[in-house]
Amino acid sequence: MLLGPFKAVYDGVFVFSPSVEIDSCWDPVKEHAKHLKGHGFFSNWDEAAMWHILNEQRDAIKELKRQKSTKPLPQILVIVDDFADNPQIMHSSGNILTSLMIRGRHFGCSTWLSSQKLTAISLVARVNFSCASGA
Repeated sequence: MLLGPFKAVYDGVFVFSPSVEIDSCWDPVKEHAKHLKGHGFFSNWDEAAMWHILNEQRDAIKELKRQKSTKPLPQILVIVDDFADNPQIMHSSGNILTSLMIRGRHFGCSTWLSSQKLTAISLVARVNFSCASGA
């Protein structure tokens, strides 16, 4: 999806996945991300890094709106993959993932969650999905 129909949508891509350094399927994503304004690949769950990314994005959007800019607002994508086995990440109502799912869209931040089991993802995230795929 990111390398096809959504290739030109995002100005930044940030991937959080324990397999990001060992699974070659991320190589084309890494190559694509080199050409974007922002990118990051994290093999550990790093809430501090996520908050930093989110705060920078929010501040950029606020500044453009304050300036009444006619430029398209920058869009970023956060991909969370392979963390379904950690309930502190997927089922905590007070972590960054919940904030991304509830408020991320207000400042140009899309979140893609990847899981082999839909119910392994928190209810808050599931009710805020735009789409779910069994593929």
